Amino acid sequence: MKKVLWLIVVMVLLGYGISFAAGSSDLYNVKKGPTIEHRDNVLTADTVIPAVGSGLDMSNYHYAIVDVCLDGTSDSITLTPFFAASGASVYASGTSVTCTYNERLKVEVNGSQDFYVFINAFSGTGEVANIFVTGVTE
Repeated sequence: MKKVLWLIVVMVLLGYGISFAAGSSDLYNVKKGPTIEHRDNVLTADTVIPAVGSGLDMSNYHYAIVDVCLDGTSDSITLTPFFAASGASVYASGTSVTCTYNERLKVEVNGSQDFYVFINAFSGTGEVANIFVTGVTE
């Protein structure tokens, strides 16, 4: 193993190109899906639980990477992940979490066929939230 690592270091120092396929993480056996804008320019906290089917299909992933982007004078935002299996009529909720400004969260989805990020509350004024989700399998 040391010889292989040393060979790679020497090749890089000598200017040999070593590249991996774009978006590929085969070295670590990680499968990453596309990043999807899940919630766009949300101005107020959610007051009604959405209908099942409103979320994202995470059936091919173990985790959802949730990027929370806040704008305005928000101090924080409280989120709850919702999950539903095929044929379910209601969401099951995960543990709520409070984020400040721009944060990245890793949520275990375990192949949930419907994943939704519910916004419980904002703290501050003039807040706008955008939430992006990327499915990942490790």
